[in-house]
Amino acid sequence: MAYSMTGFARCKIAGYLLEVQTINKKGSELTLSFPRELALKESFVRKKLGSLLHRGHAFVKAFPEGKSELKISKEACQKAHAYLSDIATSLDSTYKVSFDNVLAVLSEFDVSKEEEDSEWEAIWDKGLDELWRILLAMKEKEGEALVNDIQMRLELILQSVNMIEKENLTAPEFYRKKILEKLESLKAIGDEDRDRVLREVVLYSDKVDITEEVVRMRSHIDQLQKLFIGSNEPIGRTIDFLIQEMMREANTMGSKAPSVQAMNEVISIKSEIEKIRQQGSNIE
Repeated sequence: MAYSMTGFARCKIAGYLLEVQTINKKGSELTLSFPRELALKESFVRKKLGSLLHRGHAFVKAFPEGKSELKISKEACQKAHAYLSDIATSLDSTYKVSFDNVLAVLSEFDVSKEEEDSEWEAIWDKGLDELWRILLAMKEKEGEALVNDIQMRLELILQSVNMIEKENLTAPEFYRKKILEKLESLKAIGDEDRDRVLREVVLYSDKVDITEEVVRMRSHIDQLQKLFIGSNEPIGRTIDFLIQEMMREANTMGSKAPSVQAMNEVISIKSEIEKIRQQGSNIE
């Protein structure tokens, strides 16, 4: 199964609206943009989503849903007042801590009730799973479109490979005629010279044979097609490697192409490989 590296999702978690957007990147990177009251939860979120992100750059933002409902207990206010008073008197015995000072301090911290604090990890863990499920659904849909395009281009490459292979079957005869015509245009040749030329043609035909390249090209295409239907792991890096190998085989075929038509087919293959490379760079 293939997932696109680009996607978007949003869901609500504990009074906050979370959005995640992913874009292409060879490695994996996670960027969080959270309000200050969620500062203590960033480490948990980063660890959770970091384990789910295999490839790409994910931007995660959190927004308070509607008006923020800060829950302040009497005990929290008393503790904050006592704490601030102790600091204030150590600096200036005449300074009095106001309720505004207490509220300013409490607004910087998560002051939910203790029993709610004990449950927040479970709530956020479930919420982040849902956020990622929504994201994966979109990435899977886009990945399917990418795979369909790549498979279409693989079929075009196979057609060109078949054409080049057919053309290559006539390569020895093609070069034999060319060499003999050249020699006969220079001088009359005897049977001994003709035999020598034919031996050279045989040796040269071995050098221009593309059987190995054709076999490897078909093998790479087969491996790509199997990746799309049988892998549950990220496949982007494997695609990169196979595309690089396909381009290597195409270049070798080009250096051995026996005719203009075969050369044109090689150019077509390289063009399709480059398009697959671009599409593959979008797959996780």
